[in-house]
Amino acid sequence: MKAKQNKQVKSETPNSFKEDRSSSTKSSEGDQSDLNKSRLNQIKQIKDAEFDKEIQLVWRDLNLYVQPSRGIDSALLGFSETRDENSNKRKQILNSNFGIARSGELTAIIGPSGSGKSSLLSLLSKRYTQYHTQYLIEGSVKLNNVELQHSTFMKYGSFIEQDDVLFESNTPRQTFKYGARFRTSLSDSEIEDRVDIMIHRLGLQECQNQMVGGIFLPKISGGERKRTSIGMELMTNPKILLLDEPTSGLDSENAMRIIKLLKREAKLRGATVICSIHQPSSQLFQLFDRTICLSEGHTIYNGPTNQIPGYFMKNFGLKIKKYTNPADYLIKMAHDPKLISDKLTIDALKIQSERKIRKIVKTTEKQNLPLVSGIEVERASSFYKQCRTLLIRYFEGFLKIPLAIFAIFGISIFMIGLVGSIYFNVGQIDTEKDVYELRKNFQEWLGLSFYLGNDVFAICTMSQVIQIPSRNPLFRKEKLAGFYSTSAFYIITWFASTVFIIFYPLIQSLGIFLCIGTQDQTWENYYNFVKNSMLLGLAGSNFGFMWGTIFDNDNTATTSAMAVVMISSLGAGKFVNLGSKTPIVKLISSLSPIRYAVEGYFRRIVSQQEDYGMFLLNMFGFKLGDQNCQRNILYFAIAFFIIGWVNLKYQARKL
Repeated sequence: MKAKQNKQVKSETPNSFKEDRSSSTKSSEGDQSDLNKSRLNQIKQIKDAEFDKEIQLVWRDLNLYVQPSRGIDSALLGFSETRDENSNKRKQILNSNFGIARSGELTAIIGPSGSGKSSLLSLLSKRYTQYHTQYLIEGSVKLNNVELQHSTFMKYGSFIEQDDVLFESNTPRQTFKYGARFRTSLSDSEIEDRVDIMIHRLGLQECQNQMVGGIFLPKISGGERKRTSIGMELMTNPKILLLDEPTSGLDSENAMRIIKLLKREAKLRGATVICSIHQPSSQLFQLFDRTICLSEGHTIYNGPTNQIPGYFMKNFGLKIKKYTNPADYLIKMAHDPKLISDKLTIDALKIQSERKIRKIVKTTEKQNLPLVSGIEVERASSFYKQCRTLLIRYFEGFLKIPLAIFAIFGISIFMIGLVGSIYFNVGQIDTEKDVYELRKNFQEWLGLSFYLGNDVFAICTMSQVIQIPSRNPLFRKEKLAGFYSTSAFYIITWFASTVFIIFYPLIQSLGIFLCIGTQDQTWENYYNFVKNSMLLGLAGSNFGFMWGTIFDNDNTATTSAMAVVMISSLGAGKFVNLGSKTPIVKLISSLSPIRYAVEGYFRRIVSQQEDYGMFLLNMFGFKLGDQNCQRNILYFAIAFFIIGWVNLKYQARKL
């Protein structure tokens, strides 16, 4: 075994990858000198000694049905659906699929758009659970003759989706590091060693310290991004690797590089690699060991790629011309067999393919295959480690892109200057003034209280409401890949964003209190003023976070949140006197955190106004008191946090 491992190690050094990195040969040769004997010895410690055991993934009689009337996301399933509004018939996506994939083989799934390629991969990866009630699944998927469960696949396999969704501010090196930290029990030094190896294996030396980028950040190239996405999954040494169109959007050179990379994973580590692929070139298609061709959910070919011409000549008398791409030939046949031969039908293709693969499956089931084991021990990460890793990743991102931090401080200072200039020394009044002048002062106090309440709640709400919707694609990918639990993601995402957002009410209230010049300038009054702002900011932040868990689209979440803030303002007494409000306004008022904050602000302004303080509080209906107001705001903050957490956990079950 040791001799075999040494042989594997030598094969995985950068020398074996020169053909895929001709553009960076000089850089690679320089990097090879860094891989000394000590590094090679560390490579041998990677826990893939079990990969010499044969792995067989077998599926039989797979059927997938969908009820169209339930509003299924057809794009997620990978098919184009036309619905008959007058029909409630279920739609069959996969039809009696048989298949086999072995260790050391690179298998291609091809077929026209809507043929069920992505759906087959989803079934093989056990993505559909009991919570996906919109699907009806029949048949079995077995790994070495043992029924494959979702938990089992999460131990041994990885599914790489078509979209390369990555944490934008991370570099490829950091992406690999966090991919291992989230899912393994390896030490930091072991992870660093494995990251160094992965960088060389994937030829990412030149971009290893560049941010992968996104909409508002410079990006690495499409090929580099795709290799980074694949490398993140390879960090856990999966025995089964499923990929949904890994060459999508890449030029021919990068597509070839990706498939050669997958070929090496199959051959060198004995991994079972299956990927769907769209319109491969002839040169690229020849790299695949096995091909599965689907047509309208049926399997019309499942066998070795190099035997395609012989198979159709022997069974159907069809000769593939010498310079014809076999992949194009199969896809054309899958579109419509009549394009190949007038006598050819889908049923005939399906029956012949099924007859052949049934024999292979029966033979496989009689074999005494070894139990799959080896990497599930690595794939373990505690809740504490998930939270810690998420927190570190977020704060590293904030430090790289500090614009949001500067924006919070900038807006806070700007608002202090604006509000302070408008309401400068508004808290000071001359009791000798006539009633008209005093009335203007009282209205300014009330206006300032309303402004502060609405401003703090609205700013904190709108800053938070996009947090979950904007991170949904990344959350979905990493949650399905087993990076972390829903609770870990929710708690740390909330904490990381709230820590910065809460600075707004803190800084704003500290400055504005000094500007408005209240009659009561004691530390206690100052403290309660700031505390009122902080609690309201927390409630607004938690409300925005909760509201974001309800929507997938950040535009919808933002627009609806603005409407809720306006209704909350109505309940705070912005347009009506709380002392004479109607039952509907009373109900809205009781459910509005802004209402309690407005009273809190007003009480701080009129504190020690012996002549008019109590009179004004009673006149405007502010009768709850400081403690009751602050306690109610805190209750709202806690309730919003819990509701958001429960809702996200519920939504995550159906990912």
